Amino acid sequence: MKNVFKSVLFVLVLLLSAAFVAANPVVNTISDQSVNEGSLLKVSLSSVASAGALANFSVCQTISQPGTCSGEYNNKSITVGGTAVNILTSGATTGELNWTPDFTQSGTYFFNVTANVSISPVSALGTSKTFKVTVNNVLPTVTATALSLGGDTQPRSDPNHDTRDLREVNISGTITLTNNGPEAVSNIEASPSFVSGFSAGDSISGLNLNYTFPKRTLAVGESMAVPVIIRVPPKLSAVDSNFVTLTPTVATLVFSATPAVSGGTVTGSSVISLKAENNLRMKSVKVKHSDKSQTVRDGDTVQKLKAGEKITFEIEVESRFTDKENVKINGVTVRVKSDSNIDINEDDSVNDLSGNDKDTVKLETTTSDTADDGTSDVVITVAGTDEFGAKHGEKMTVRFEVKRNSHEISIPSLSLNPSTVSCESGTNLKINIKNTGRRDESEVYVHVEAQDLSYGKVSDKLSLDKDDETSMNFNVPVASSLKPGTYHVNVETYYSTGTLSTSDAVVLTVAACKPATVEQPVVQEKTPPAQVVTPVVEQPKTVTPPAPAKKLFTETPQYIALLALGYVVVLGGGGLLLFKLIQKP
Repeated sequence: MKNVFKSVLFVLVLLLSAAFVAANPVVNTISDQSVNEGSLLKVSLSSVASAGALANFSVCQTISQPGTCSGEYNNKSITVGGTAVNILTSGATTGELNWTPDFTQSGTYFFNVTANVSISPVSALGTSKTFKVTVNNVLPTVTATALSLGGDTQPRSDPNHDTRDLREVNISGTITLTNNGPEAVSNIEASPSFVSGFSAGDSISGLNLNYTFPKRTLAVGESMAVPVIIRVPPKLSAVDSNFVTLTPTVATLVFSATPAVSGGTVTGSSVISLKAENNLRMKSVKVKHSDKSQTVRDGDTVQKLKAGEKITFEIEVESRFTDKENVKINGVTVRVKSDSNIDINEDDSVNDLSGNDKDTVKLETTTSDTADDGTSDVVITVAGTDEFGAKHGEKMTVRFEVKRNSHEISIPSLSLNPSTVSCESGTNLKINIKNTGRRDESEVYVHVEAQDLSYGKVSDKLSLDKDDETSMNFNVPVASSLKPGTYHVNVETYYSTGTLSTSDAVVLTVAACKPATVEQPVVQEKTPPAQVVTPVVEQPKTVTPPAPAKKLFTETPQYIALLALGYVVVLGGGGLLLFKLIQKP
């Protein structure tokens, strides 16, 4: 009987031991944690226990890791430095630890979490886990609003001007400085830094930035407006290299303050940007093609262009600096550029523009011979830099629509050689034709006609594939009896045996035919005897006195009488001859 009792007692002890061991909860590992001051820390808790036992989590603070909390196994909430650490049970074997440290509790903390369970008549104590919590120091946040000043009509400083107000152009604004907490700040200061290309006080790039503080402290959540005055420098560009309007950042104002509790330094920055007027614009843009002319603006469309068609751009540009400002814009360039479909890329330079100056650029180009149907963007730009280094300019985009007909034999060029005739019997007409349609053509003809010249001719049949071209010559006769004037020589192209495609004309000028000038021989006139002057020959000088000079025969009275008698004979003979001629029947 005694042995039976011992056996029963042994079995009972084993059962109680098994129940105790099975009910002993085990806390799962808890990783170390990190949290900012003022933020909520949530730590998930879990345990392993059998027989459906309810885990009873508790917490205590230790001084190291690992660590235990003797006799503190029922703490659902503890206080750490004035803030509460709470245990929340969310299930049979799970829970959560919550803690929000305040803004004075930066540092390192250790917590021990235990899970225990009571099963009558035995109270079971489970295992515990210790983990570390790092509380990060959070300094006050000081923020400053950005400051953007100027606009599309904002003038710049002009260092060459006689008037101070125009030499030093200043604008003002305010920056709002705010203390976002968690503690007050004092000793507020500011320090400016300038973007590359700008400076504190240079006459060309100087900003002369000034600011004042209404006060030097800010409570938590408090704001104040900081007045700012800044000079608009002459070097301030209006556009970038892509003609995008600029409001460039010119400086940064960095504010600093001292937290009242934490000490140290906190900062906040304000970005300052300026915008000035763009003084180089396109006053008007005209596009001419075929017999059409169109004034275009940004976003407009030029319709019904042909492949290989000549286009003329007339672009008037102007300086919007005033005479009073008298600032010159140098290196002004106008460019017209398109994509590869119509392949336009032309540019030209403009004279330097002073205040209120204008100039017109004429650019001529031809669309690509192989341009397909569709619409392409043509970008027109004008760019220049003023004498202080500021960039000005403008860009517009115009859409060009290429429309090919199914059949089209175009005439790219016509020429006459010579284009003016006088005594010539004819001229040579050279014609270039091209298949600018969408299809290959096997029956192409060219008809040349000049009714006033009584001339007309049709070419032999030609074949032209799409985008192919060829040239031909016609000898156009010109009659010698043709009156001077201008005469039209008309050219027409046909496809598919008789369908008119394109017509054009060239002008022939006929001038009067002047006979060649015949050079007449030069006849030397004889001097009448009475007018013959005998040259006087100078005699050489001698030491012997000269003899008295003798009179010439022509100087004697005999010569005069003989000469008179000759005239009488000649006149008498002539009269007798005339009388006999009259007497003849």
